[in-house]
Amino acid sequence: MHHQLTESLASVERDGGNIIETSRKANELTAQALAQLRSHEVAHVFASTAEEITFFKEWKPAIEHWQLYYQELLEMALDCVMPGIWEATVLQEKLVQVRNYFTANTFLVKYYRSGDTYLDDKLFVRSTDQSFPPQGDTLLHAVCDRFVALLLAYEKLHGFIHHALQRLSTGPAPVDKFEKKFKWTDSKAALIELLYALQRKGSINNGQAEL
Repeated sequence: MHHQLTESLASVERDGGNIIETSRKANELTAQALAQLRSHEVAHVFASTAEEITFFKEWKPAIEHWQLYYQELLEMALDCVMPGIWEATVLQEKLVQVRNYFTANTFLVKYYRSGDTYLDDKLFVRSTDQSFPPQGDTLLHAVCDRFVALLLAYEKLHGFIHHALQRLSTGPAPVDKFEKKFKWTDSKAALIELLYALQRKGSINNGQAEL
């Protein structure tokens, strides 16, 4: 499911639409994938705690983080004066938000990135209280699956913002007008004839060049 989603999202990115259109299409795709995941989760009985941990630590965040990522992109794009045309202030404000999230969750960030597992049976099994899903999420949830999804989304967003700010500061790459190479495709005799004609006309060193 995740592989199919990433391929579909890559196709949307390649279509080259503006960021608002791309984000909306991507959100539709991720919503469909999450609906499929929801059906699987409701119907499936985990065979073991290890399987449940894998689901909430890896499978669910791998899909959900795409939705969070494109929602953040869409929000930033709509905050710009000209929607979709990036402004440094909007990007920098979001970058501060991302960094604050990392700082506020330092322990969990380090735990997840280090590959530690000693708290997995507490962080990535279903919560005993499922009456209030986080932020309207109708999927069953573990204590920290949403955290992992947001962490992955913010990591992607951090990279996107840095590249966008770099492009704004440097501007578009200059076009080399002489980048295209030319190759003489006529005969050598024709080239010599052309050179003599230019010499006779005085086009080379005012006619003082010797051939």
